[in-house]
Order: sequence, then C-alpha cells, then structure tokens
Amino acid sequence: MRLVIVLAWWLISLAHAASFEVTDAAQASIAQIVELQIAKKNIPGAVIVIGDQSGILYQQHFGLRATEPRSEPMTDDTIFDLASLTKVVATTTAILQLVEQGRVELDAPAARYWPSFGVHGKENITIREMLSHTSGLAPDLDLSENWQGKEAAVQRIINSSPIAPIGTIGQRVIYSDINFEVLGLIVERVSKRTLDQYCKKHIFAPLAMQNTSFLPVDETVERIAPTQGKLRGKVHDPSAARMGGVAGHAGLFSDANDLARFARMILNGGTLDGKRILRSATVGQLLIPDSPLDASPLRSIGWALDGPLTANHDQLPSVGMLFHTGFTGTGLWIDPVMQRFVIILSNRVHPYGLGNAAPLREQLLAVVASLGSVKSVADIKQIAPQLSTAISLLERPALGQALVKSGIDVLEQEGFSKLTGKRIGLITNQSGIDQSGRSTIEILQAAGVNLVALFALEHGLYGDQNQLVSSGVDRATGLPVYSLYGTVKQPTPAMLDGLDMLVWDVQDAGVRFFTYETSLGLVLEAAAQQHIPVLLLDRPNPLGADVVAGPMLDPIPYADRYNAFG
Repeated sequence: MRLVIVLAWWLISLAHAASFEVTDAAQASIAQIVELQIAKKNIPGAVIVIGDQSGILYQQHFGLRATEPRSEPMTDDTIFDLASLTKVVATTTAILQLVEQGRVELDAPAARYWPSFGVHGKENITIREMLSHTSGLAPDLDLSENWQGKEAAVQRIINSSPIAPIGTIGQRVIYSDINFEVLGLIVERVSKRTLDQYCKKHIFAPLAMQNTSFLPVDETVERIAPTQGKLRGKVHDPSAARMGGVAGHAGLFSDANDLARFARMILNGGTLDGKRILRSATVGQLLIPDSPLDASPLRSIGWALDGPLTANHDQLPSVGMLFHTGFTGTGLWIDPVMQRFVIILSNRVHPYGLGNAAPLREQLLAVVASLGSVKSVADIKQIAPQLSTAISLLERPALGQALVKSGIDVLEQEGFSKLTGKRIGLITNQSGIDQSGRSTIEILQAAGVNLVALFALEHGLYGDQNQLVSSGVDRATGLPVYSLYGTVKQPTPAMLDGLDMLVWDVQDAGVRFFTYETSLGLVLEAAAQQHIPVLLLDRPNPLGADVVAGPMLDPIPYADRYNAFG
C-alpha cells in the first residue's frame, strides 16, 4: 500500500537545530576507519565531509586518488564520478523544477511527455512511479547486445516492457536505471535543452557548483579520480557511456565542496545564498515515502529514506533522512531532522573494480550518528509533522512492548509455574536473555527456581571461548557447569543425575556452521534415555527463514554424529 501525502515543508527553528560538533574523538575515529579500509584495499582513498545548513564542519582527504599507472595523493578538490548520485542531484531536481513550473505532473503518465514510450505495457507508468522505482521496469538495458549511441538506447527503452507481474506496478520496488534514463529524456523533451545544459543553467550555476558537470572539461581531468582500468573523466557506467556520457541515471562528476552546497540547499528548504532551486514545499515532499512501506529502503521522490542520524538511529522509524549512493563508491546523506549532512566520496572501483565502500559508509555514519542528541519519535513528529502518518505506520514497538515474546518472557509471564518444585538444569549462553536484557540464569535464580546445574555449548556459557570448553564452576552463581563442547558432547547419566527437568534457552540463527541444533538433538536423546523432560524456550530466527541456500548435507552415520562438529 502506497502512502501519498501532500504537506508543506516544515519551518525548522534554531531551537530545533541541535548543537553539533565533530569532536576530536570523532575525528580520530573517522581517520582510523578510513585508514583501515585503505589498508584492506577496499578503497585507495576518500574525501569525507560533514556539515550542517550553515556550512562544512569537518572535511578531510585520505589516501590516494590514483594508484595506477602512478600514485597520486587524494586532495579535497578531487572530482569523482558520482555514478547514481546523478539520479538525485541532477535528474530528480530537474524534474521537480519542471513540476513546480507546471510543465510536468508527478502523477501523469510518462507517455504524456514522450508518447512513443507508452507502448508494451508502459502506457500508464507515471513520473512518480519512476522516481520511486515502482514502475516495474527492468534494472537496466540489455548490455549483452552490441548497441551504441543515445538513439539506440531510446529505441530499446521504447521496445522494453515492465518485468513486474501484472497488477503489481506501483506496489513493489525494482531499482531501475531505465527509470532515470526515461526521466532524463523527459527533461530534455519538455525543456528543449539537453540534460547537461538544463542542469548547468538551472541547478549547478545558481548553486555555484563550479566543478559539477556531465562532460568534464580538459582542464579538470587531472583532478578526477580514475575508476576502473584507465577511465578518467569518462563515465564508468556502461549504459551512460554508450549514451554519450549524458544520461539521467549516471554520468555526473563533482567534488565534495559542490555536493556540500547542494546538501545545504536541501537543508535550507530549497535555497542557498539567495538562490532558490526548489520550493520549500517541494523539498518537504522528498521525505514522504512513495514506495510500499515494507520496502527496504523506503523510496520517496528520487531518494532513499532512513531514520535520522542520531544515537538511537536503529530504534527509530526509517524516515527523516534522505540518502543515495553510487556504484563507484560515492554517497550523500542529508538529514533535515538533525540538520546535518554527510558526504563520502571514494573511487572503490579503482583500479580493478574489486573494492567495497559499504564498510566505510556503515562505520562512518555510525560515528556521525553517535554525535547526535537522542531524538524521540515525538520530537521527529514535532520537527517534521508531515511525517506523522508514515511514522505511525512504521513505528517499531517500544522496548518491553514487543509483539513477539521469546520463551523466557512467556515463562516469566506465567510465573515459572512449569518449573515449580523441580530441580532444573539449564542449557544456555549469552543469547539467553529476556526482552529487558536480563540473562535467563539471573531470572531463574531471582524467581526462586531450584537451578542446580548449568550446561555450556560451543563458545562457552558467556560466548567468550574460541576453543573446546571445559567443565567447572560458574563464578557468578557457584553452580556446576558441564561442558557439551569438549571431549564430551552429549550429557552423561552422571551429569543428569538428580535433575527433574532440563531447560534449553539458546538463540540459533538457522545456519549450518552453528553447532547448537546438533547439540540440542544430543541433549534430547540423552534426556529421553533418562526419562527427563526438556523445556525448549523458543526464540524467533533473526534471519527470517525466508531464504534457503547451500548444498544438502551428505548422510552421516549414526556413530559419527559425535564428531560432526567441534
């Protein structure tokens, strides 16, 4: 179900804008993270910028701009192939300007502006659906065919059909470069200018983005970070390259300072230094989800959405921040709620296309988020009231009010009636906790349960052992601990002597290299032989069990099961 809301941009007062400083400790962490990723050869270098609506608060370059054919140091003014950031910086902005002028309607079929497009099931695909990647179009044009030139791409777009099943267009996300190739062509048809000419005149020049263009001039080539092979100053994306370097989905080059100006424009409600690029109401709509609410990430008009960059980021609904990344290792995050932005530019495909920018992005965003004062859902609704409906639909249950309870929570809720009057042996590890974070061992003892023995599995009772586990005594409770991951892997009659019930509380993740399911099978067999009941405290599989992968196991003779792990 799509959420469609039309509300105005909120006015963020200075009281709402949290004080923000990139501390010395944060700067040290940033440097350590980037240098580690360089050492791992995930990236040769990077430029990192953090700022707010007033300007840049932190900017630093690291490592190398190029490693082949010779080493070149990274600089703050290095120009990068932005890849898919083209979609939001150029094409989305251009389309929205045309919407404001009344020359394009978001909910009108794209075929209104490009009649030839409206064939083969594409007749009713709207501008909004292409912006939010819910058009049902394929991810990209077929590159196995030997086609060249913009007109060849145009013809293939016309001949294409949606790949989404009938009736699901608008109801599912398929990230598609074709969407933005079409949007770029519509900008050209409506404005009567090529996409690069339009964007230069109406976006880049007004914002004084002097190093931003589709086709870099010769004077700037030496400052461009090369991508894969010998590509320098020429777009890395193969479809955009075949289209001549100017396309709605890729082809834009820029540097960190120019992107900072673009981010500040968004944070200032569409204006910067007296130049209005977008109306404030238009900027406000960027944060409203236009994709199904179960999409990950959520999609709005051109942008992906996530929760604000604050310390409790993972506990907040996934709305409040705009972001987009690029295949070459670029990324832009703009957070109007916390009033900050982050730019991460790297050329992770240089020189052999084997790099990975994901760890860099994840770790740096965590550092920035840690600098934010905690914002509650109520705070976000107050700052951005147009998000209230989306937040209400997306809001996660508060801690202690989970809709799904694990076995220990149910046992606690029942007053431990199943354990009353019994001598209990507990098989658990660090994953055995209730919804408030208390360990099952602590819970049972505090409840007065007659807990007389503990059993340890792989990695030990507290998950801190990376070798065979020894039996002994638990220092915290004084209870005997019997190892089931040493020379003995199944409870012996002596271990079970005097017990009335075994309780199992261990999280499993449904992956074969975990040994806990095998241990459970051996515990059940031993308990059955001694006529001791086993109470399994269940826990949801965190992987969701919606993907099954890997080869089938070879048959294992019964006698060899003890050596099946460890």
